[in-house]
Amino acid sequence: MGWIDEYNQRQYRQMLFSIELCESEHASAGEVFNSLIFLSNCLEGVDQQWKEQLIQIAGILEEVYSYTRIENRKMSDSEKSLVKESLHNLRAYIQPMLTNDDLEID
Repeated sequence: MGWIDEYNQRQYRQMLFSIELCESEHASAGEVFNSLIFLSNCLEGVDQQWKEQLIQIAGILEEVYSYTRIENRKMSDSEKSLVKESLHNLRAYIQPMLTNDDLEID
């Protein structure tokens, strides 16, 4: 595996770690969204459409976080459900990008 592939694998693992932080309520939906955007911009040689799809899937995190911040309130049960679904979809989208070696470690 070349250095770019290894570098990208680290970015994918960091994305999944960010998702885990949100699932365990150690990071907000907004923090995870920002992390995913940052990490996707760090990827080398990855198809732009893949990055755009990631941002689209993650968009619900940013929307829910923004609405709750603007209205200065906690997430409703329906918003929590949307975030949970988005995190699940993000994990399913990112996981296939990991090599078999990475899957065995995690």
